Amino acid sequence: MIVSLQACSEMRSSARRRDAIENGFTMEHFTYFFNETDYLIWFKNTFLIATMTMILSVSISAISAYIFSRFSFKLKKKMLMSMLILQIYRHIFRRWRCERINLRRVI
Repeated sequence: MIVSLQACSEMRSSARRRDAIENGFTMEHFTYFFNETDYLIWFKNTFLIATMTMILSVSISAISAYIFSRFSFKLKKKMLMSMLILQIYRHIFRRWRCERINLRRVI
C-alpha cells in the first residue's frame, strides 16, 4: 500500500518507481490536487447527482411495489411477467455478450 501511495505521488512513469521510493513520500501532488483544482466542487456535484438519483429511483420503485401489491387492475399479471422477463433476458444478454468477446468471468 505504501508503494501504491508513493507511485501516486510520483508524476513520472512507472519505470521511475524506485526513485520515488528512494526519495521518500511527498504530499506535493495531493496538495496541488485538492488546493489548485476544483476537485471538491466536482465531488460535491457528483455526490448530489448520485444521491438525488438514488432517492428518485427508490421512491419510484417503492410506489410501484405498493401499487402492484395493493391494487388489482387489468394488466397487473402481464406487467409483472414482462418485468420478470426483462430482468431474465438482461442477464442472458450480458452472459452472451461476455462469452462472445471471450471474457473468462461472467459478471
